[in-house]
Amino acid sequence: MKKKLVVTLVSAVMLLGSVSYVFAATYTSTATVTGGSTPMTKSGSTIPGGHKYAKLTCTGSGSQVAGMCTVMQGTNHVVSEVIDTTNKTKTNDVYLAGGKQYHVVVSYVDEYTNTGATVKGTLTYTD
Repeated sequence: MKKKLVVTLVSAVMLLGSVSYVFAATYTSTATVTGGSTPMTKSGSTIPGGHKYAKLTCTGSGSQVAGMCTVMQGTNHVVSEVIDTTNKTKTNDVYLAGGKQYHVVVSYVDEYTNTGATVKGTLTYTD
């Protein structure tokens, strides 16, 4: 039994020796607002651009929801997605230039402040 185990381990090491490892980093900026809460707008953390396409996902939950998720580069608007009760999820591929910082900003429309519904925005990519 010991010989078989040693041979198996040596074979595994030999196989792994020819494999190159690539570790990917995932960058995410997320913010969530809830109707009836203050503030009605929240910002996610900043992530670096990397000459990559990131996925903006804007999702609403609740019986009545209206909101907007915006990608910002500093104070500059890049792209927005608007959601409502009929269209509770929208996505968009967003190009993030290198050397810049980006973040998502989520806003909840005042019309539905007392519904308790939420709007969540996520901007993410893997490098």
